[in-house]
Amino acid sequence: VLEVLDDTYARRLGAGRLGRVDVLDIDATNPAATIVADLCAPDALEAARFDCVILTQVLQYVADPAVALANVRRSLRPGGVLLLTVPSLSRLDARNAAVDRWRFMPAGVELLLGDLFDDVEVDAPGNLTSAAAGLLGLAAEEVGPRGAAREPRFPLVVTARASVRPDAG
Repeated sequence: VLEVLDDTYARRLGAGRLGRVDVLDIDATNPAATIVADLCAPDALEAARFDCVILTQVLQYVADPAVALANVRRSLRPGGVLLLTVPSLSRLDARNAAVDRWRFMPAGVELLLGDLFDDVEVDAPGNLTSAAAGLLGLAAEEVGPRGAAREPRFPLVVTARASVRPDAG
């Protein structure tokens, strides 16, 4: 498994079932990083190395999301899976304002992934209440049950699962 910045989701969701977890970061000072690379650099990741890549809230910071996704696709083994989240509606990340570049819509994510992967599932939870709450910096606990309903016109985040055919070579 490959995860960016740290291995939080891999360890929590893998629950001891994982062989190896690598952590990718562009910053060589990250002590958790086992791979230091820029996702947009050619051949940034070894080909066919991973069964799963967890890419949560990363693509908004890369210079070229399509190139980054092509590198991720190349790094997956046949049968491998990409688990992705990207922001659709969010405030500018003040700590990383210089590199906070993109926001994504479900159709755009489907287009980016559909060109590279064999099976793509995209979801976009959100509604007007959760969108307003997110922009105001409120937590789900502060919003209450009205924040749970789905309204397709107000996606807060886009999630995707994209896989590579087991017989892909």
